[in-house]
Amino acid sequence: MAGNEGGASERRRHARFHLDEAPVELRRSGLAALLSLAGLGRIRGGAVNLSEGGIRVSVPAELGSREKVRCRLRTERFADPLEAAGEILWCEPDLMSEKGYLVGILFRNLEPRHARKIAAMREWYASKAPRRA
Repeated sequence: MAGNEGGASERRRHARFHLDEAPVELRRSGLAALLSLAGLGRIRGGAVNLSEGGIRVSVPAELGSREKVRCRLRTERFADPLEAAGEILWCEPDLMSEKGYLVGILFRNLEPRHARKIAAMREWYASKAPRRA
């Protein structure tokens, strides 16, 4: 499935907001989780955008769609990390990076406290966005 946004905005229930490559760690589940014992099941990347519905992450390696992951997002502004289970919907080459990929992850069963944190993050990041005259 392609990650292009064509038509996706009409289907989204939650507005996304831009993050400045906040550190994200993805941990694979299932068989891939066993590999994490050797450090192979963990992928470090940077958050591109976020909503209560999911996250777009820039990563150094290609990941498979439908793969289950745990996301851990850290920001300077919010002390405790955001952690959520998700499913990779798509992965495509990042046209802005020679070796990177962009991954779209749908959150599954996001806890209400994490949804509230994302709403607070949206408000804080929106207050930092440059205003047009």
